[in-house]
Amino acid sequence: MLGEEPTGHLAYFVLTERIQQPDEDEAVVAGQSLEELEKERVEPYTLCLGCGALAPGRDADVGCDCPAESPRVTVYRVELAKGTRELRHCVACGARRSTGVVYRFLTSRDAPVSVLATSLYQELPPAKEGQALIYPGEGRKLLTFSDSRQDAAFFAPYVERTYKRILRRRLILKALLKDEVARSRRLRLDDVANRVLEQAEEANYFTLEESYDARLRIVRTWLMQELTALDYRIGLEGLGLLTFRLVRPPGWSPPPLLLEAPWNLTPDEAWDLLLVLLDSLRRQGAVTYPKGVDPRSNAFAPRNKEFFVREAKGDSRWGIFGWLPGRGSNRRLDFLVRLLRRSSSLTEGEARRVAQETLQGLWRHLTAPGTVWQTHLLPENRKRVGVVYRLNYRLWEWVPVIDGKPPLYRCNRCQAVSPVNLRGVCPTYGCDGTLESVSPEDPFWRENHYRHLYLYMKPIPLEAEEHTAQWRSDQAGKVQDRFVRGKINLLSCSTTFELGVDLGSLQAVLMRNVPPTTANYLQRAGRAGRRTDTAAFALTYAQRRSHDLSHYADPRRLVAGHIHPPVVVVENEKIVRRHVHSVLLAAFFRWADREKGRRFHNVGDFFAPEEGESGPDLLREYVRSRPSDVTEALYRIVPSSLHGTLGLEEWAWLPRLINEKGDGILDLAAREVTGDLDLYRNLQQEAARQENYKLAQHYKGVAATVRSRELLGFLGSRNVLPKYGFPTDVVELRTAHVPVREAALVELQRDLRMAIAEYAPGGQVVAAKRVWTGGGIYKQPGRDWQVVEYAVCPECGRYHSSSERLDRNTCEVCGASLFAGWPRQYGRFLIPEFGFLAARDTEEPGESRPERFYASRVFFAEYKVDAPPLETVPSLSSDRVRVLHRYSRYGKMALVNTGYAGAGFRVCTVCGYAEPAPPLSPRPARRSSRGEQVHTDPRTGRPCNGRMETYHLGHEFLTDVLELRFEGPLAVTSDRDLWLSVLYALLEGASEALGIPRNDLDGTLYPYSGSPSPALVLFDNVPGGAALVRRIAENLPLVFRAAWRRVDRCECGEETSCYQCLRNYYNQYYHERLRRGLVRDFLAELLTAAGQLP
Repeated sequence: MLGEEPTGHLAYFVLTERIQQPDEDEAVVAGQSLEELEKERVEPYTLCLGCGALAPGRDADVGCDCPAESPRVTVYRVELAKGTRELRHCVACGARRSTGVVYRFLTSRDAPVSVLATSLYQELPPAKEGQALIYPGEGRKLLTFSDSRQDAAFFAPYVERTYKRILRRRLILKALLKDEVARSRRLRLDDVANRVLEQAEEANYFTLEESYDARLRIVRTWLMQELTALDYRIGLEGLGLLTFRLVRPPGWSPPPLLLEAPWNLTPDEAWDLLLVLLDSLRRQGAVTYPKGVDPRSNAFAPRNKEFFVREAKGDSRWGIFGWLPGRGSNRRLDFLVRLLRRSSSLTEGEARRVAQETLQGLWRHLTAPGTVWQTHLLPENRKRVGVVYRLNYRLWEWVPVIDGKPPLYRCNRCQAVSPVNLRGVCPTYGCDGTLESVSPEDPFWRENHYRHLYLYMKPIPLEAEEHTAQWRSDQAGKVQDRFVRGKINLLSCSTTFELGVDLGSLQAVLMRNVPPTTANYLQRAGRAGRRTDTAAFALTYAQRRSHDLSHYADPRRLVAGHIHPPVVVVENEKIVRRHVHSVLLAAFFRWADREKGRRFHNVGDFFAPEEGESGPDLLREYVRSRPSDVTEALYRIVPSSLHGTLGLEEWAWLPRLINEKGDGILDLAAREVTGDLDLYRNLQQEAARQENYKLAQHYKGVAATVRSRELLGFLGSRNVLPKYGFPTDVVELRTAHVPVREAALVELQRDLRMAIAEYAPGGQVVAAKRVWTGGGIYKQPGRDWQVVEYAVCPECGRYHSSSERLDRNTCEVCGASLFAGWPRQYGRFLIPEFGFLAARDTEEPGESRPERFYASRVFFAEYKVDAPPLETVPSLSSDRVRVLHRYSRYGKMALVNTGYAGAGFRVCTVCGYAEPAPPLSPRPARRSSRGEQVHTDPRTGRPCNGRMETYHLGHEFLTDVLELRFEGPLAVTSDRDLWLSVLYALLEGASEALGIPRNDLDGTLYPYSGSPSPALVLFDNVPGGAALVRRIAENLPLVFRAAWRRVDRCECGEETSCYQCLRNYYNQYYHERLRRGLVRDFLAELLTAAGQLP
């Protein structure tokens, strides 16, 4: 897999031209139309193994500088299906997945930590006394920390799901191993359910509120999950702990065609053959389900639908497998062909013909009137599809494997385990391996992690939940209370639990990554062991990134390191303005209570009271007299350097909050609330008129959610009051309209710089154990979005923009055309300052976290005030190179999200619905179109035929910047690879040398006139700036030396880079351009010439 993943430019290659024929069974499961099922095409390429250069054609000239003896091989590019972004069909084995079949071979951020959390939780003691002992887990508590709220939010459902899956398998196996009847191979699902229920109750798995029927339904669901396991390889069956044996029908005799040539099977082999064929349907889910178990439940996701089988003509729309494939192949035909090829002299074509005829004959054997199979294969007459069949779940025996009995076999190629060995042919689709006997003492078994857990894990239940800033404040308090009381066993936190939380008897803390600083580590580890009778245990997992691995190599620097005192810049105008608003509103609330008898408990009380004047109207009355106590307070708390800027004496700051035009930030918040309440009140009334009372109740509940929001938190999220973390431009992904319970419990808010990537249309975030998808851009009543036209020079990378129309067609630096080249780097970006809308459909998180397909790029636009003069850095300058720098608090940055592969987003100008635009092509395209397909308003769920426009998403903001320029013989180069590598080396060096969290720094290239080399612009990646780059400016020699050491000691290839030197999550767009060797040599020569290196 090659290319730039964030931008969508991916290509897939295989080493062989041989393509496995698609498995139609897999296509049915994946929901892919069988009519469109075609064999993927491959195209030969020549690959240089020395440098990675690639060119189309066999034995092609790849154009690299490697010596002639450097090995070159032919690889084959797999063409993706039209309209897809990833390879969904493995051309080597035939596997098919709707979410893609190829993954990068990297250490996961979640699975290893989940293993550690499981092991640590197993060793925790229960509560010593009290109410917690009656809850599942008996009061055990484990606190986990993540730096990212998305990491924390995803980990809670992930660890709970994986732990419970292991636990349920442990309970099933425990029930079977201790039961004498199970050893005799006579237990079936309903029998096993009662025994597993006993084990679960003994382990205190269920809550007191769950009735007997509810508990039995849960256990039956577990058993059906195992009978049709998606993760067969790590299930009880795939690990040789359990087998399923079909009950042989009384009076069955083998079909004569199997006993004759070319098959020549014995009766026992004929039975084994039928077992393999029917087992292919059982494992794909074509079985009946016990009463109360719904195959459409998320417990069976992503295969949560009913599946059936009929003789031919499978249909993925209705989940119908064809016993015989259509024009391709399936598991049954493939197995028969491979069996014939191994045991006869037939050609492949002859074997296929005989196998098809045999499958037809076997279908008649199974479904003929009066057949002995009529209770095994149950017919159903389904509307629109006719008669279809399913296997009877009651006729499978659950047989535990004890001391190697019954015997098992393992394929010597794919390692799949099978209880049936028919002439050594592996049942796995397309596998040409051979089954061999396997012993229970085989290291394959003894060293398997999952097998060990299924056999020996303590059956201790676990409930997990997240605790992040994504909860509403009242719900966050409830989650914390449930954890303290022992109802929640594992709490996955972001930084919300670092300060001021006493968790009493908590004994263990697990950090999912190495914290940024020693202070963070001490705060997190200090959550545990806060009682004299408890000992603390803190476990830290080092992720595969440079910061973590550096501290892993020397943990003393973190545990006993120096704590840098925090540096606070109090002159941030945006943040100071919000403190000014807080002083005013505090005085106003006291006045309203004293003079008007009014208290504002929530958003509804303040903006839309049932009676009396609204809060904003009363505030206008209050400020008419310009209260002197407010003025005096402001002079005390506002830095003197901002008195004039804010206009404290004449209250010049007030119109930004409220004004007669109604466009102050508090006015906009009021318009938003009243607009939402009017909308949902009208929708409620209309639904009631149509007697759709359930829908009317939903809209009433949405309005109640809007009204009940805590007022101060709401004002913080609307940029009126200060907010935790001091973001400066907060926007929200609105969820109140989504018809799920969790929608009213979460507040998904981000600074706009992060929101344009996380909340963008098609983007996904996890909160409250649900995946929320960006479905639109909120359009405030009576207000239009701000749109900026921009272009990035395709030659030098200079950024140009205008709020009107760009007044130039060529770059002001190099003169190149701004609107030429491919891929495009120009367009219009919309500033989503009012926030985003969640799509109405949500789902539970899966095994892998939602991917972010969008790469947001940052550009330096200009200095908002006059730029300070450039100054030479004498300690870094020489006759080889002169280093110049300037620092400013008023650097204007532009952040642009161009969407998947730069195609942008299609946005409805009426309702705000938005979706990722289809990929661009080099041919010119219209910017917008009329009469497009009707879409759905995200908030109302109603059709909308508003005009769709294509935009990028963007945001412009001010922050602290440090500009570095290089002049002289060493710097006369326009090689962007070099300058990008230098930029990220300096950022990593600054983080390491000065103890600045890496995520708080970023940078970009800034081309300027008169020089072939661009300037490097380092900036504070925190809202409003925090003078972090000023510290870099004051310590430039130290930063340059740290940058050189970082790239010098790394062990990756010189012509590339890795996560231990230059790469990180946020510079993925440039990963292929970052070269460790280039920057190492440049910095070494610069530092040596300046006398900074010996």
